[in-house]
Amino acid sequence: MNNYLISLPVLFSIALVSACAPSGESPFESGGGSTSNIISSEGLSIGAAETNLKVIKFAAGDVTADAASADISITGILSSTQGIETEITVIATDNNNIPVNSGTVYFKTQYGTLSASSCQLVEGSCSITWKSTNELEPLLLNGSSILDLRNTIVAWTYGAEAFTDLDADGLLSDSEVFDDTETPYLDINDNGVYDPLSDPLLIDGSVYAAPDSAYQGPDCDNTTRSDCGSPALIPIFARTYIQLNYE
Repeated sequence: MNNYLISLPVLFSIALVSACAPSGESPFESGGGSTSNIISSEGLSIGAAETNLKVIKFAAGDVTADAASADISITGILSSTQGIETEITVIATDNNNIPVNSGTVYFKTQYGTLSASSCQLVEGSCSITWKSTNELEPLLLNGSSILDLRNTIVAWTYGAEAFTDLDADGLLSDSEVFDDTETPYLDINDNGVYDPLSDPLLIDGSVYAAPDSAYQGPDCDNTTRSDCGSPALIPIFARTYIQLNYE
């Protein structure tokens, strides 16, 4: 992972707030208790129309780059450019790669603003718009003077852990492999590991749970497997990234 880092002469503080689904709002328009057409953890994906955007402004002559480390040291930074947009699209399918046609997907961004905090699936997809702002504080890592120019956007909803259905019986059975998931969070330092000191959880009132080696979802054959967990739907999530380059 080649993150571009900018060292600043001025310190800022991180201003990140955990996002959550509105209290009492169901993530699905029509339930979700059926074993058919439930979003699988590997069937939820998110992408940006443009992944490389020039949004950071510098004073002329104030940029020096180290090609070996991909670090950029600067003085006299001006701001980030406000109002640059890109479309963010979510695709949701079930364990058989069939589009899931109803449901609410929620979003959180590390930097910038979103046109909506959620969208409703139609024929397996929905979109919102991300927009840059002139606020640099959320780009700072752990309260230091280093800007993280790899912006993370997370989408999450409720579904089931995915599995490889080798015998096509619709159940996790015998020695079939499943996707063991964790609680959704915003990965501030992009290390792929939940850090309780910096990474906000995305579900209101949730407690972080690591992968537990048990299948979570309604399609586990408990007559052949001993690792069936809860049949209830669980939070699942996907990430995408926007590289914030300098003008």
